[in-house]
Amino acid sequence: MHLLTKRLFSCVLFLLISGFAYGYQENTHLQEGLAALRAGQKIEAWNLLFPYAQRGDVQAMFYLGDMMMRSPEYQDHLQRAIEFFRVAAEKGHAGAQKLLPQAQRILESKLSNAPRLIAGASGIPLENEIESVNRSLEAYKQNVLAFVDSPATTGNIPRVEILYFMPGADSAINSLYAKSQELAQRFGTEIKSRYFVNINAEDLRQGMTAGMSSLQNSGMTPDLGGEIASRYGINTLPAFVIVKADGTYSVEYSLSSLSQKLINILL
Repeated sequence: MHLLTKRLFSCVLFLLISGFAYGYQENTHLQEGLAALRAGQKIEAWNLLFPYAQRGDVQAMFYLGDMMMRSPEYQDHLQRAIEFFRVAAEKGHAGAQKLLPQAQRILESKLSNAPRLIAGASGIPLENEIESVNRSLEAYKQNVLAFVDSPATTGNIPRVEILYFMPGADSAINSLYAKSQELAQRFGTEIKSRYFVNINAEDLRQGMTAGMSSLQNSGMTPDLGGEIASRYGINTLPAFVIVKADGTYSVEYSLSSLSQKLINILL
């Protein structure tokens, strides 16, 4: 009986130590993600925090929502922030519950094109101010730019941009990314590539799915609910959008047709 008690105590002690070690490791990753966020290293913060958000960690969701709310360089940053805040708020996170309505009001104001007031002013320049800036710009062109090389002749400007829209599955992403690198090597600076990975809000609520377990976030933009893909009329993945320099675009659904289209445009 004494031996059984010692073994039982040893098992309980092992489980407690293991649980503490796991919790400490997870908390360390959250602290590292927050430190990267405060340092302005958004990609690093995303890489550290997003896997925990996928697993249902409300604190990671809150940090990501706060980061996206302060990231106007992404066109849909407010939509992303709202989605993270909404899921975290549903799980009882007080901070997310407070910031969610703020993000929603900012988005509503943005969509309604209502100018935000700053110290009682709209921030919209007056007509005479616009004319003054235009005159200064023309003077700058004549007095400065006339004596330097044109940027168009000194840099390699891509002729085509390719938007890769991929489902959130490891094998598909890895295979498509490898193929895109082959195209990049073939056409060089003639093309520019951007990557979007479809992620559903339900995946965040239920935790990480098997197909998203090793998702590489660096260099890939999450497309929550396929919102970005829908702008191009895409309803099936994978899909590839070829955007020309004049802004016109076409959608392809196979890599072979994508490659042939690029040959027709660039060669």
